Amino acid sequence: GHTWEVQTPGVESDLYEVFFLDENYGWAVGNTATILHTKNGGDDWTIQKHGYVSGSYITSVYFADSLHGWTDGIAGSGEYFYTTDGGNNWEVAQIPGVSYSWEISSMNFCDSLYFWAITGPNEISHTEDGGITWIKNYSPAGWGEIFFINHDTGWITRNSQIFRTNDRALSWTEQDHNYQGHDIYALCFTDPSHGWAAGSHILLRTSNGGESWECYETDVLFLAI
Repeated sequence: GHTWEVQTPGVESDLYEVFFLDENYGWAVGNTATILHTKNGGDDWTIQKHGYVSGSYITSVYFADSLHGWTDGIAGSGEYFYTTDGGNNWEVAQIPGVSYSWEISSMNFCDSLYFWAITGPNEISHTEDGGITWIKNYSPAGWGEIFFINHDTGWITRNSQIFRTNDRALSWTEQDHNYQGHDIYALCFTDPSHGWAAGSHILLRTSNGGESWECYETDVLFLAI
C-alpha cells in the first residue's frame, strides 16, 4: 500500500466495493447497478452490468467460486442480483415480503449459503440455502452496517450504537463504547473476538468480541474497513 496504480474501468459510475477470489480474478460494483469483472488483477475490466435502473446502486458483492456470485439491492422490493456463470448473465432475485420502497444495501455474506440483509425498519432477513428461502428476525437497527463472522454470531450498527447476537439474530445485546454520537459506517471481524468499527471521525477496536472497545477519534471519515 505504499504505492498505488490507478486503474480505469471504463465507466463513469461511482464504484463502492471490490471482491477478489485471488490476485487476478475479481469484480467491482457501484452506482446505476454497475458490475465490472477482471481476469488480470484489474489491468482490464469488462462491463457485465451497467445502467439497469437509473439511480440504483450496488454496494456489496460476493463470489463463492468463479461461477456463483451475488450482489445486494438494486431497485427496491428486496431485489438483488445473482449469477451462476461467472457474471456473463445476472438474474434478479427477491427477498419475499420486503416493502416496495426498500432497497437492500450492504448484504453480508458468511459463505455461499448464509446471507444477511437489513430488510426494513427493525427487521433483518437471512437465508441458509443460498437465497432459496429467507427467514425474518427482529433487528434493533432500521438502517446500518451488518457483519456476521459465522452462522450464529454477528454485529449490527444503528448510528453510533453497536449490537451483537450470538443466536442467529433471535436476540441482540447493545455493546457500550465511549464515543456515542459518531456514526459507524463499517464493521469487520477476523474471528469472533477481534474486530474493528469505523465511521464519522472514529475508529474502534475490540479483542473480546465487543464486550469492550478501544476508541480513537480522528479527522478521517471512514466508509469501509
